Amino acid sequence: MKLIGNIAVNLNLAKIATLVICLGLLMNIRGQDPMFTHHMFNRAVINPAYAGSSELMEISMLARNQWWGWSGVAPRYLNGSVTLPFNLFGMSHGAGLVFNNDKFGVNNDIGAKLIYAFQRKTAISEGTLGFGLSAGFNSSSFDGAALNGGNDPLVPSQKLTGMTIFDMGVGVYYKTEKIYFGLSSSHIFTGVRDYRVALGKDVLPLRPQYYAMAGYSYQLPNPMLVIIPSFLIQSDGKMTSLSFNTNLLYNNRVWGGVSYNAGSAVSALFGLELMPGIKFGISYDYDTSILNKVSNGSVEVFVLYGFKLKKEKIPQKYKSLRYL
Repeated sequence: MKLIGNIAVNLNLAKIATLVICLGLLMNIRGQDPMFTHHMFNRAVINPAYAGSSELMEISMLARNQWWGWSGVAPRYLNGSVTLPFNLFGMSHGAGLVFNNDKFGVNNDIGAKLIYAFQRKTAISEGTLGFGLSAGFNSSSFDGAALNGGNDPLVPSQKLTGMTIFDMGVGVYYKTEKIYFGLSSSHIFTGVRDYRVALGKDVLPLRPQYYAMAGYSYQLPNPMLVIIPSFLIQSDGKMTSLSFNTNLLYNNRVWGGVSYNAGSAVSALFGLELMPGIKFGISYDYDTSILNKVSNGSVEVFVLYGFKLKKEKIPQKYKSLRYL
């Protein structure tokens, strides 16, 4: 019995040690925004130039449960967007709102930004090129009271709020009927949201993020099947994440696929159009890093609703033989 007890203690210590290492990794990657498995359905949050590129008004919501099984410690991510196209002064535009709520341990980040994009037709493959801008705020809070009497003099024992900074981003986005490609950057103005700002320590800054994304829709010989590969590259200048995804779309209604986040996770995706305009998707990520020793993976779900608005028609110029 004593031997069994010692083994159990050693296993618990090993798990705790692994947990500590993983939390250390979490602290190291705080400078980088989370990467989402459904990034191909989440483009407005990543790139403001996406607004107005679709003929639809789109409302989306995405929730991610990171490292499922870590009760009270694992990160929880929630974001959403509302975008709509409109015409003004004979030109195409897009506008909207994006927001996020990221929780990890006793930290809670909230952000909201207005986005605007100018869209114009190009002569290349009859595509549309968009230039976008986002501006808003990012706020952080720290619930020291939830630490239950920690004795670190540098860690506050009360809940701290009001750590808010201005947040801004830019982007360019190109799309045709079959492809899309975008470059963007967020958090252009760096700032500190951490509770230690009062101590003059730049511990967890809000670093600029850089993104490159692309996707291609390829029609298979079977007219009911379309394969859609895509990728997303994300970097904060110190760390870079790469995500590769392939979805197989059936009858424009149901899709399934796999995704690979280099050095991090392998994912399985499934989605369907519940009714015209309403899409739902879910994914499960299996960690391929050391996190798989203490984590049950990650789960992500999203809902997207798109519908047409009545837009003012852009005036067209026609040549008439009567005036030649």
